[in-house]
Amino acid sequence: MKQLKLSVWMMAIIGVLLVIGSLLVSFGKAENVYTSPTFLAAVAAFTVVLVFGIVRFPFSFKKMGFFICHIGLVVIIVSAVVSWLFTKDTSFSIPVNNGMFYGEVAQDDGSMLEFGFDISVADFKVEKYEADYRLFNNPHELTDENVVIDLVFQNRKSVYDLGEYGTVSASSLKDENGYIDFYELENGYTLVKLAEVDKSYSAALQIFDGDIETVELAVNKPYVYKGWKFYLMGYDEQNLSYVNLYVKKDIANIPFAVGIWMVIIGTFAECLPILRKEEKE
Repeated sequence: MKQLKLSVWMMAIIGVLLVIGSLLVSFGKAENVYTSPTFLAAVAAFTVVLVFGIVRFPFSFKKMGFFICHIGLVVIIVSAVVSWLFTKDTSFSIPVNNGMFYGEVAQDDGSMLEFGFDISVADFKVEKYEADYRLFNNPHELTDENVVIDLVFQNRKSVYDLGEYGTVSASSLKDENGYIDFYELENGYTLVKLAEVDKSYSAALQIFDGDIETVELAVNKPYVYKGWKFYLMGYDEQNLSYVNLYVKKDIANIPFAVGIWMVIIGTFAECLPILRKEEKE
């Protein structure tokens, strides 16, 4: 009973510190509660209590859920510590050039992060949504007071409907480079293109490790190679000359996921006898 009370107190302290840490992050504070001595001491004490309970508690198949759940908690905590100590990650920019390979990149502290293989970006593509326009009654003074229609968009028939001012086909607003910036109507009014919005973008990532392998990187579609996970974060919107990548290597990812599933399965197993008892009653 004393051990149970102690573990509850430890969980309460950890929970309070987690809430404080989340609030500090949301308000942009630099203090890191998660690396404070108080938080680390609470986590360490809670882990000791868990391990002590697992070792001391007599093993029984009827209590299999208890053991799975508590061992899973220990796995999660140990994985989090290992991740904190050994995870390697950084953000960097790399030119779009299939002939330029990089085996290491600079980190924020100036040190170099080595991959153990070389990478390059061979190609990059951006797909935009159909352009929107704004209608002005004065082509020489594009100010708010001269706006006639704030937003003109393309309908399903590939036509821009200007209401009383007529319609303009999408093809009339395009040239060989895409949507044009300005289009003058017969009445002298002018359509001005708004900033185009990205629909999707992707990069062809080349990995040279004896042979060259080309894979696609896209938003929410990272690629993993030898434990390194590459994310496409952004690009040079002016010239499309480079892309922004984020790379991370976390050896504790799989153990952490295993720990979570152990807690879920163990908790479910512990609840089964209660459900059966209620069914009998």
